[in-house]
Amino acid sequence: MAASNPIPMMEKILDYALSQGATQADIKMAQTKSVSFATRMAKPESVERSESHAVTVRLLKGKKKQSITSTQLDDTLLKRMINDALETIDHLPEDPYAGLADESQILKDIPTLDICDPKDPSEDILMEMVKQCEESALSHADITNSKGGHIGWDRFNMFMVSSNGFKGSYTSTDGGFYVQPVAGKGDNMQVSYDQTNAIYFDDLKTPQDVGDKAAEKTIAKLNPKKVKTGSYPVLFDNEISGSLIGHLINAISGPNIAKGVSFLKDKLGEKLFDFPIHIYDDPQKPRGLGSRPFDGEGFALKPMDIIKDGVLQTWLMDLVSARKLNQLDHPHLRGKASTTNITLAPGPKSRDEMIAQMGTGFIVNSLMSRPDSLANGDYSVGASGFWVENGNIAYPVHEVTLSGNLIAMFKGMEPASDITDDKKTNAPSLLIQSMTVGGE
Repeated sequence: MAASNPIPMMEKILDYALSQGATQADIKMAQTKSVSFATRMAKPESVERSESHAVTVRLLKGKKKQSITSTQLDDTLLKRMINDALETIDHLPEDPYAGLADESQILKDIPTLDICDPKDPSEDILMEMVKQCEESALSHADITNSKGGHIGWDRFNMFMVSSNGFKGSYTSTDGGFYVQPVAGKGDNMQVSYDQTNAIYFDDLKTPQDVGDKAAEKTIAKLNPKKVKTGSYPVLFDNEISGSLIGHLINAISGPNIAKGVSFLKDKLGEKLFDFPIHIYDDPQKPRGLGSRPFDGEGFALKPMDIIKDGVLQTWLMDLVSARKLNQLDHPHLRGKASTTNITLAPGPKSRDEMIAQMGTGFIVNSLMSRPDSLANGDYSVGASGFWVENGNIAYPVHEVTLSGNLIAMFKGMEPASDITDDKKTNAPSLLIQSMTVGGE
């Protein structure tokens, strides 16, 4: 990692680009230092260490644009690359929506967020933790093998300078580990996993907790049965319920709205959920895995409601889409149509109460694919989980197909109370009133 502040050199390179004919420009440098270890059967399998530097200079000349990239912040090299780019930029087509953010839109004072652990864990500690995690999983009687464990720790620095006056930097850390035990033998062999991720090392779960949980989840999958095709209530477990929010986020993304390709393109301000669902994004969440003080255009990132009382509140409007749609005054305008820390607020009922409410139905805890649902909201995906009879979990189920339409799924969605807080997208278990479960 660079020992000194690179921003003064970045400013000089930016000034050089402007002196050579660029009308606007910005420069970003990302530095990442990573270490990771892998084990199998609680024995070391691999070690990876890396340090990377990624430098990007974006050049604009009127409405024509070009970018150059390098793995090093080298004055001579970057000036030569800038000269080469500016020699060819006149031959490129114009982009009517190109341009940096206006000076009035950029962040002036960079907030200090709680997203950086001041200390990095030692490599010995990391190696011992993943070893202990896999040992805990292997200690369970029905665990017969392991696909391995993995642990990693990253430290990330971002620096950015722009000709519109933006200048900022931040440092973040994150790490985590997981294990994949194997239960059973022959045709009844099953695999599952558990994991933990955090910004601060001390916030990670213990290796024993992760190993034991992974073993319990794997053993629970043994001796699966088939189910008959039909329409049933479906509970998306909190480990994968965030995937449903992902379809919503994709459908309200500015670029997809501007192209008119989203099944929600005409739904702004409408009630999508019968239950008073609340979904919000908090970029400044303390120790949030997605938290950051600014985005790639230098915009301030502020909290926003996406769904409130079941009603769609906003598009995820980025700078280019806002220009296309003439919405530069959009209250939630960002440089990119991205989210940070998404939360779907929990409901009043426990997961067990939800299961009892289902009667007969399906709990899904693993998805085999990602459906292409953007155009019409149709949803079809392979899944596995557990069958529910008389309000109780009866047996594991593998290789079924879930089908429905997201408009109807959202309308009848009800959240449980079992929310976690260890992912970029956090949601409780979500009960869908009716979906087609394809089995025998």
